[in-house]
Amino acid sequence: PDMFIRLLPRVVFSFIFLLLIANPGAAPAQTYDWISGAGPEGGAVFDLAEAPNGDLYAALWFFGGVYRSTDGGVNWEEAGLQGYAVSELVINGAGDVFAAGWNTRVYRLAHGATQWESLGNDLVENFGSLAYDPDLDILYAARWGKVSRSLDSGDNWEQVSTNFPESNVHALAVVPNGGPLFAGTDPEKVFRSVDGGVTWTAFDTGFPANGVRDLLVVPEGDVYAATYGGHVAVASWDDTEWTHLSTGLTDRFCLSIGRDPSGSLWVGTIGSGTFVSHNDGASWAAARTGLGMREVWAVSFLDSGDFLAAANGGGVFLSTNSGATWSPSSAGMYLS
Repeated sequence: PDMFIRLLPRVVFSFIFLLLIANPGAAPAQTYDWISGAGPEGGAVFDLAEAPNGDLYAALWFFGGVYRSTDGGVNWEEAGLQGYAVSELVINGAGDVFAAGWNTRVYRLAHGATQWESLGNDLVENFGSLAYDPDLDILYAARWGKVSRSLDSGDNWEQVSTNFPESNVHALAVVPNGGPLFAGTDPEKVFRSVDGGVTWTAFDTGFPANGVRDLLVVPEGDVYAATYGGHVAVASWDDTEWTHLSTGLTDRFCLSIGRDPSGSLWVGTIGSGTFVSHNDGASWAAARTGLGMREVWAVSFLDSGDFLAAANGGGVFLSTNSGATWSPSSAGMYLS
């Protein structure tokens, strides 16, 4: 019965797809642009994370579970949770991997273990939100109206929030060593906590959009937001005034944001691949050669110097030249 429940959404999707084939008139008239694919490899990759030992992990949506690569993202193998949809990954200093599941659960793969453990229900949203403070070894999880934290690597959780908004939480970011905690929501914008997630206040003066898809804190004292409909915005940790960053960023629907070791900012968009800024977001340029016009849900910068991009459709892409060109890199990653 459990397997049937996990596979039911895939069965329903297939049934609807067959109905559309049988009755083309049921589908809205649209024009599609096609790009070359890589056969059955790849899929909807929503997040990437690198462990202290260099192993890479990829979270797959559409019930693909988690995959692992031990060779820098060239080849991948199943790492568990197949049959579950996973949207976000966090890895602590000990190498324990935490995964946010579509079913509101958080799972843990302890370092050196082969089996995932369920750490409890009702901790995350459908698009799970996790954050980790490496200095204090605190793990945070957020969902509609609720923020929880664990002080013991996920063994025990405590709901700490007292006034968290009744909104979908799409992003969670923490300033290390007990700094502010930020939550990006839809449609209630951004909220901030300065007491470890207990109390929250609106952090949205001048914010350019109603939804947030990703947040990035940088040590200089700023937080960046990838917004759904408002390009990118930046604010100081200690202020509430946001600055809109859009010059050259032709796709205003941004899904992910990260910063590479050189200090350049990278944004993944819903339909235009990746963009890069070498001046803290003041201006942007497209950087999608070989990546195409895909949805990019995560960008990751490896200790080796290589870059990875997680795409919804197409799997993982690798760049060995600081993002100048990208190539498919998801061998062994398969979704039926």
